[in-house]
Amino acid sequence: MNREQQYRNIIEELQDELRRKFTLDGFEKNDGIIRDLHGKIIENINNIQLKTSKVLIDQEKDIIRFFNSKINDIKKQFEEEKIKKGKR
Repeated sequence: MNREQQYRNIIEELQDELRRKFTLDGFEKNDGIIRDLHGKIIENINNIQLKTSKVLIDQEKDIIRFFNSKINDIKKQFEEEKIKKGKR
């Protein structure tokens, strides 16, 4: 019986502590912190999106340059073969 009463007292103390921590003032403080962190996260996501799009654009340019180079090489090979066949 005595232990049960001690446990109940401990539970009540912990509940009171929780109530104090989560009062309106505590919520407003936590809410401000959460909003600040949320803003920072959104800002970081936006920065990552910008950097990713820049990288993708650069990669696209590199790929286009590579394929244009290959196309020009193939054109030159065809022209050389035409010239060789024409001389025969």
